[in-house]
Amino acid sequence: MTQISATVNENQNTLIIQRIIAFWGFNEAVLGGILHALRIPLTGLFIGSLAVLLISLLAHYSKDKSVILKATIIVIIVKAVFSPHTPIIAYSSVLLQGLMGYALFSRINYKPAASVMLGFFSLLFSALQKLIVTTIVFGTEFWKSIDLFADYIFSHLKIFSNTNSFSLSILLISLYTLIHLIAGITAGIYAIKIPGIIAGDRVKKLKFEYEASGNPDLITSDTAGIKRSWWNKPSRLFLFCFLIVVLLLTYFFPQAGENNAYEILIMIIRAAVIITLWFLVASSALRKYLRKILSKYQFKHSDEIERIASLFPAFRKVIYFCWNKSSSEGGLKRIRLFFAESILLMLVSDL
Repeated sequence: MTQISATVNENQNTLIIQRIIAFWGFNEAVLGGILHALRIPLTGLFIGSLAVLLISLLAHYSKDKSVILKATIIVIIVKAVFSPHTPIIAYSSVLLQGLMGYALFSRINYKPAASVMLGFFSLLFSALQKLIVTTIVFGTEFWKSIDLFADYIFSHLKIFSNTNSFSLSILLISLYTLIHLIAGITAGIYAIKIPGIIAGDRVKKLKFEYEASGNPDLITSDTAGIKRSWWNKPSRLFLFCFLIVVLLLTYFFPQAGENNAYEILIMIIRAAVIITLWFLVASSALRKYLRKILSKYQFKHSDEIERIASLFPAFRKVIYFCWNKSSSEGGLKRIRLFFAESILLMLVSDL
């Protein structure tokens, strides 16, 4: 009897592992577009946090931690197949998360500590990556421009007696990094709780509600694989608009900063040149090279990739069901409930 029970548990774990890998692939290749369509902000932050959670769950349900490495390769292939216009740097993020997950869970026996550490370091890297890219594109003058703008505003509002003692850019960088760290640690902590939640009555009730709803597909268009230009991200448009405002400010109000208009103009031109060269030349060439490498593994994992792809329509239904179900809540509480219930249904519902 014990042997039969052990076999059943092992089969259940295998199914959950397969579902986790499929969900991770969906998260990296499709979910960002859906969250964008639902107008949920900070999509990159949520996708990174979900990846931490799913890697932690893989470590919990698998005895052999090399499953994390195999899953990482499969997810990268799925991302390349179903979201071919993804920036090349996004693949490095997935790879690093997978490698960190494997290293931490292989060496640290206390899984809760490994899970929290994975969340901390993964989201720290994500924040630093974006800050470094911004600095490379715009130069250090970008951060000086933020401080220049703040100094001018604060000096007129007389908020600080000595504006030189206050750096808005450092404050923004610190807050941005802190938000990522909190999200990563929260994802790590929640991952520890999920196995217990799955075994409870809450999941049974949620699963019943989903099945009783008939889970209609509310998606009007396919958000996977859509090519989005660099300008479609509000944060990036904001950066350029901000620089233009500062440029005009220094031109019409010379007291805002001497000789800064010329530096900001050079910065805008430099950013435009770097972005153009990257997207038209470097990024395209690197994506082709990556696809060439991944094609060697794609055939090997073709069955698994097909199985993952077959779950995508059902995953979409879960997402929209949970989004509608959470409509009674508002703001951050709705987003938290939406993600919590989506994760649980993705793992346990009969898709």
